[in-house]
Amino acid sequence: MGADFALWCHLQDMHDVREFIKHAWLQYAAGELSITLVSQLSEIGLGLMRLEDGKFTAKYPEFDDWWKLLSYFGLDVYGKGKTLCVVPLDKTSTSEARNEELIELICPAAAVLLRDTRDQMKKLAETAEGRKMLRKDKSRDPPSCGILSPEAYDFSSILKVQAPELLVWIHNYKAKAQRPSKQILERSEWLCGMADYYDAKATPTWLVMACAIHIDLYDIIGDKPGVAAKAWLDTTQRMYHRLDTTCNHFADLEHPSAKWRAELAPIFNRHENWKNQLFVTQETIDFQISRGLDHNTSPDMLGKATSCMMGSPCIAGAALWSDRMAYHKIGIRFANLDLTVFALASLYTAITKSGLLKPTWEDMHFLISTHKSHTPLVPKTSGAYDAESFLKQYLLSLGLPIAQASKYMSAGVPTNKFVMRNHRRALAPTSEYVVAITESWHANDRLGTFERGDLIQTVLMKLTAKSKGLKQGRKGTWHQPQFTVKEVLSTFKSHMIADEPHLNFDYAAFHLLSEKIRRDLHALFPECKNRPLGVALWEIVFHILRDAISGPKEQSLLSKAAVILSDIISAPGVGNKFSKEARNASSGSIPKNLAPNIKPYNPAWTAELWEYFARHHHGVSTLHMLVASSSASHITFYDPDGKKANFYRIAAAAERFWHIWLTGNIRVSEQIETLYHRLEDGRTAAVPMPASFRSLGLRGSEGVGIALLEQLDSPMEMMANGDIGAEAGSR
Repeated sequence: MGADFALWCHLQDMHDVREFIKHAWLQYAAGELSITLVSQLSEIGLGLMRLEDGKFTAKYPEFDDWWKLLSYFGLDVYGKGKTLCVVPLDKTSTSEARNEELIELICPAAAVLLRDTRDQMKKLAETAEGRKMLRKDKSRDPPSCGILSPEAYDFSSILKVQAPELLVWIHNYKAKAQRPSKQILERSEWLCGMADYYDAKATPTWLVMACAIHIDLYDIIGDKPGVAAKAWLDTTQRMYHRLDTTCNHFADLEHPSAKWRAELAPIFNRHENWKNQLFVTQETIDFQISRGLDHNTSPDMLGKATSCMMGSPCIAGAALWSDRMAYHKIGIRFANLDLTVFALASLYTAITKSGLLKPTWEDMHFLISTHKSHTPLVPKTSGAYDAESFLKQYLLSLGLPIAQASKYMSAGVPTNKFVMRNHRRALAPTSEYVVAITESWHANDRLGTFERGDLIQTVLMKLTAKSKGLKQGRKGTWHQPQFTVKEVLSTFKSHMIADEPHLNFDYAAFHLLSEKIRRDLHALFPECKNRPLGVALWEIVFHILRDAISGPKEQSLLSKAAVILSDIISAPGVGNKFSKEARNASSGSIPKNLAPNIKPYNPAWTAELWEYFARHHHGVSTLHMLVASSSASHITFYDPDGKKANFYRIAAAAERFWHIWLTGNIRVSEQIETLYHRLEDGRTAAVPMPASFRSLGLRGSEGVGIALLEQLDSPMEMMANGDIGAEAGSR
């Protein structure tokens, strides 16, 4: 494969990943995918791009720097910040269409934003303020974060505000010699990439694409920039309260819940450490005032998202994913404690098969169905309920050999110690991805074979091969083609859509319901009331099933257990509580009232507004430079003539354009009768709006063409040319 063709394929692959991630976030905004899935999908996508870019540049070292790519394609870029112009180095080139396509593929705005951010950090590090921040006794205190407006679509502005915090983090990260860490920030592909880039001579192409992805994400979530951070904080808060309730319930007993909660202490500590930094709280305001920072300390700031790096969608999303998985694994332990879920499933099945209760317990049906192909909770039965056969299957599931099972059909009880060692119904995570990651992680702990991101790539490659029906070789190798990153991400997405309901099922909270059932069933055995810890649920169910073999069904313990179970699960909101919660938080089944209700910014809107603006700006209306790419963060022009003078004329006008529009200086009054524009001297100018224009929301709206904007000819022309203050009333 020639270098030129290989490069095109590589760039197209990364562009496909960018579009794949962007589409996933649009699905999230529409309520089709969960925040957990899309944020982790993004983080994995960045890691896979980095690995693939590393392989590509190892083979083609001449392309190890994005700026070399620009020269290779015969292009140059002028400007900085939000207004850029790409020009051909060869003015006689006829590849104009190819160059426009290239601009979309190589994302020059992202590359310039990276360069500008690094320059900003390096300049800050050389100032007295910067040196003070980087002192050992100060660098542990993060710089104050900015407060994001409700319309934080502009990632370039967010990154500019984050620069001091990013500088301090990079300083501390490098001081640790970049050792492997369990800290969320130190596992972030984006942050680690920025740390590597800070002192590097080259600009990695994957990092440029990662920056472009962040630009895309804030175009989508800028309406609610803290969605991932809020989801993470809400989830960990709910986890804490539910575990706390469980622990309090068993406070006076020898129960492992307190120990298991302690294992999750780092999660809850992280929550406490970050909650006042991610959103403005009263504590945040008090802290700002105590440091003499009295700006943004008014009460109406409460609840607003901050620019804190931890709140970035990929980083907060990675924390959300990691903490959910830790909680899920603890939940599985609750499910297996005294074989609670297995015993309850067996009892419920026996009762419903006997006709003593209608099969309406949705939570139990969810669990039986979920584990059916992994660790079946109940035996397969056909025909009428056979109490003797069912009991025998139950005893075999407890780990008893057939001969011993027959012995206990009429008398005796297996010891709890024997059952806990030999039972065959230990539940486990059903997600193939989670299981493979866990097993490989433990192997990596022993062997130390994986670098950052390698583990996830290895697992997803195997799952992708399996999904395509490729067979494993004798030595564990896969006979497979080289999958693209998009294919591998598709595998992750499809697996998570299938697995999310189970991953979201709250076993820890379900355990409390199971314990209530156990205690009520325990009352059926007065002879056991003096046992300090009571009887394990598996043993209670064993006695009930054995009792059902003899005697009238109406007077059996099974019949009494049916009444107890019915009274509990028939209470309003009980029978389907946990399965409903799990599905409501899972991709593909999120109800409309729980959808994020986000209004994405239409990137084409910037280009449309610029075109309209240019019509009324005398200095640029005669120029015909093309808008090759745009977003809430930038406009990138393409000038086939390559004249710097053209760009400087446009840049001056564009500076005013950004001032008027994308920095939030245009707002529509609540009555939508007046357009307000903040002047550079701080005053606000008011322009009457035409009646036919009053239903239009200006910022971030879609489907609003230039034809409608024509109704604002006079106001826009005054704004474009800077003479609005003379014509419009000011206040």
